Amino acid sequence: SKYSEYMIKNKDTSNEGIYEFTFFMNAFPLSVIIDNRLPLTAQELPINAQLTSGDAQWMVLLEKAFAKISVNYANLNRGHVQEALRMLTGRPVITYQLKELNSTQVFAMVAERSRRNETVVAQCGPAKYGLVRGQTYTVIAAISIEGDGRAPRNMIKLRNPLFKGTYTGPWHEDDGRWTNAY
Repeated sequence: SKYSEYMIKNKDTSNEGIYEFTFFMNAFPLSVIIDNRLPLTAQELPINAQLTSGDAQWMVLLEKAFAKISVNYANLNRGHVQEALRMLTGRPVITYQLKELNSTQVFAMVAERSRRNETVVAQCGPAKYGLVRGQTYTVIAAISIEGDGRAPRNMIKLRNPLFKGTYTGPWHEDDGRWTNAY
């Protein structure tokens, strides 16, 4: 996102293994310096966040910096996504209760926020279609797909930060409704 350049001070991988992050505590910037030594599971994987595609470490390092200001990793399992976003961006956070909106209103709101390059996340209520209860997903895109005279389909693409599970609901990747038109 456009905020990551400010949040992560290092522009490249640190040869010394030292990284600096900026968070916002009560709207004031707070510099946090960490090393790249990570707590690992018995399988030698990071304990919470996982390496991203291409083994990029930015997420596990960000999590370590966040754990440092939260006293420890155990405290990361509590709290609200709104608080985390405010601490990461220093910007106000707006929360919507989607059950109060219809699907057209939800899509329009997400598409507008995405168009403005604002950070948009979605949190899953009850587990359904392979989505994890309570998990927060990052909105990657909101697009309306049109093709061959068919009715447009409004789609919201989410990123699963845990890389666990696969979406199995309508319009999943193997759904027969996907055609050359869509």
